[in-house]
Amino acid sequence: MRHQRGKRWRLFVAIVGFCVLGFATVAWRHLPSKPITALSRDSEEFKQPTTFEELCAVETNDLEKCDIALMNLLCAERLRGAENLNLKECLERLDGIAKRVKFETDRHYYKYRQHPGEFNGSEGYYRVMMMATVLQQDLGIRYNPARIRLPWEPVESSEEFFANSQDVFIHGLTRENGTGTCSSMPVFFVAVGRRLGYPLKLVRAKGHLFARWDEGQKSFNIEGTSIGFVSHPDEQYRTWPYPFTAQEQETESYLKPLTPVQELATFLSIRGACCRAATNWLQTVGAYAQALYREPHSAGNQKLFAWAERQAFEAGALPKRAALQFAIRSLEIPPSSMQPYYASRKATLEARNGAGADENDIEQELELLKVEVTSQQFRSGR
Repeated sequence: MRHQRGKRWRLFVAIVGFCVLGFATVAWRHLPSKPITALSRDSEEFKQPTTFEELCAVETNDLEKCDIALMNLLCAERLRGAENLNLKECLERLDGIAKRVKFETDRHYYKYRQHPGEFNGSEGYYRVMMMATVLQQDLGIRYNPARIRLPWEPVESSEEFFANSQDVFIHGLTRENGTGTCSSMPVFFVAVGRRLGYPLKLVRAKGHLFARWDEGQKSFNIEGTSIGFVSHPDEQYRTWPYPFTAQEQETESYLKPLTPVQELATFLSIRGACCRAATNWLQTVGAYAQALYREPHSAGNQKLFAWAERQAFEAGALPKRAALQFAIRSLEIPPSSMQPYYASRKATLEARNGAGADENDIEQELELLKVEVTSQQFRSGR
């Protein structure tokens, strides 16, 4: 039990330590334009974040008031490929696209009234089909050809796939003839649809995102990366693009509609992957720490944070206090009669460092503890 409590305490301290890292970003003087339909009545009183730092400070219960497009765009701030990111222009472009979709949907609505069977007898099906048609045929939205890999070609590395934020965040799709990938196109689809009042959700599969029209009893999936409108059953995503276990489905919420906090955690993970591709280890740790803070039960987030923290430590990219915290936590106490004593000192040192004790004192005590542990291990070996 002490081991479990200690493990939880160490994870908590690590998360808190990195979540307080500041992210200096460019502030916008104007809030983004309002969507065609208000996301909720409460959203009219809620002050939408205007920087990545402000987004990270939004309380979990308030995230449902945030525009999914705004959350996605803010997570792209300061990344490679987002140097000229203009939030206001991107959001206005989305609003304009939604108006275009609404106009064409209303103009052709007679087709659904006259032949509902051609649309599975579902008005939602008709509306999604019209939206896909307008986005692809009228506006030229498509999957980035440079990111397409044929079955016989080698899988693209994460460093290549996430090298340009325009491929994985929706600002790459708000351009004329915009392009994206499975990381951005479903989000773009949901963002446009929600502006029209459609009950669209973002859904995860392993290594993939898709959308879902969700009216409770009536729902269908939307593959945002296909040419035309394609709706796969859930079973398709159990093995494609990668198979996953029942345990992974539970911890990563695969095939379930994402909550607003899970949407943000997803965008933060994508941001972390972009920072990783740019070998910016400090920002990588910060993004993955935020993702873990928002979705702590995700085994994937736990692994990504642990990996990024070690990479940043080895690269000398962590601030001194964070580096000390990692070094303390990583210190192994070998089994011996002295193990409880050294484990207690280690936990105390970790707590003091987390509480802001003098860094030089912590560093000296850590070195002393290392020497004592090593000496005890040597004596035990003899």
